[in-house]
Amino acid sequence: MPSVELCARSLAASIVKARNSMSITEDWWLTEYEEEIHDHLRAKEQQRAVFHAQSPQLHFRQFLVDWLVDICKRRNLSTPVQHLSIYLLDYFMDNHSIQREQLQLVTLGCLLVAAKFEEKDSLIPKTSELNQTVDNLYNLHEFVQMELALVEFFHWDLMVPTTAHFVEYYEHYCVCTTDFHAGQPLPALPKARVCAQHYNDYFLDLSIRVACKFCFVDHTFLQFPPSMVAAAIIAATRMCLLISPAWPRFLQKLTYYTSEELSPCIEIMLRLLEAEERNSTEKTSVIKKVAQPSETDSSDSLKSSPTSVSSLSFEFDR
Repeated sequence: MPSVELCARSLAASIVKARNSMSITEDWWLTEYEEEIHDHLRAKEQQRAVFHAQSPQLHFRQFLVDWLVDICKRRNLSTPVQHLSIYLLDYFMDNHSIQREQLQLVTLGCLLVAAKFEEKDSLIPKTSELNQTVDNLYNLHEFVQMELALVEFFHWDLMVPTTAHFVEYYEHYCVCTTDFHAGQPLPALPKARVCAQHYNDYFLDLSIRVACKFCFVDHTFLQFPPSMVAAAIIAATRMCLLISPAWPRFLQKLTYYTSEELSPCIEIMLRLLEAEERNSTEKTSVIKKVAQPSETDSSDSLKSSPTSVSSLSFEFDR
C-alpha cells in the first residue's frame, strides 16, 4: 500500500501534468494570438455547467467565499486562483450534500486544486499550512481524498475561464488616448489607467462577494457568462470615472458584447456600489477610496464622479 505522502505527491504531479497539457501561455493577451485565445476561452465558457443554486448548504456560501478570499489575499495568491477556487466550490456544492463539518475541507481542497492549476509553483500553499487555518482539524489523507474527489468530479478539466481571466485581457483596453473624461480629453493616461485598475479590482471582487444585505443573492453574477461579467466591469468602471464614450465600438468589437447585452449586469454592479456607498460607516465614500489617485494635483488627476451612482446614465454611445 502506498503511503499517504506518496499519494499526495502523485496527485499533485497529476494536477500539474493536467495543467501543463491544458494551460494557455502566460500573459497571452500580450501575444499575437490574443484574439484566437480569447475566442477559445469564449467557446470554453459555453461548456460550463448550469448552476442550479440547489445546495443544501448554499446559505454558508458567503462565509466560505469570504474566508477563501481572505486566505488567498494573505498568501498573495492571484485573482484567477480566487475565482477558480470559487467556481470549483460553487459547482461542487451545487451537486453534493456536504456535511457541515466538511465544508471547510471542501473549501480548502478547492483552493489547493485551483492553486496547483493556476499559481506559480513557488506560491502553491502546502497542505499543512492550509490545515493550520482550521487548527489542524483534518489529516493529510482527508485532503488527498478531497482533492481527488474534486478533480474526478470535474473530469480533470480544470481549464475553466473565469471572470478574472477575461478581465486580465479586457483591462488592457479599458482606457485609451481617444477617450474623454467629463467631456475633455484625458489629462493623463497613466493616472487614468491606475484609477481604472482600482475600479476593475473593486468590481471584480464584488462579482464574487455580493452581500445578501444589498438585496441580491450572493451568487447573483453566476447567471451571466464570465466574459459578460468582465465586459460589464470594464463598462461600469468607465461610467464611474465619467469616461466617454462609455462603451465605444472598439470595446464592443473586442468583447463581442453590445451595450444592450451588458446593461442588466452593469446596472446590478452600479446599484451594489451605490448600496455599499449608502451603507458605509466610514466618512470617505467607496467611490473616493477606490478611484482617487495618490497624488493631489487637481490639474491633471482623473476624478471619480462626485455624484451618487444612481444619477449616472445607463445610456451608451453607439
